[in-house]
Amino acid sequence: MKFDWSSYLEVAKTLYHEAISTSNQAKKALKCAERINRLLEKIKK
Repeated sequence: MKFDWSSYLEVAKTLYHEAISTSNQAKKALKCAERINRLLEKIKK
């Protein structure tokens, strides 16, 4: 039985894109949290 590299590469590509989008979402969430933090600091003062 021959190993099918093309299907392996498809899976790898999909996982790679998933990882990138997850990373982008995490960055957005972090920016959002920083904004909320700044607002809270202003409110405290």
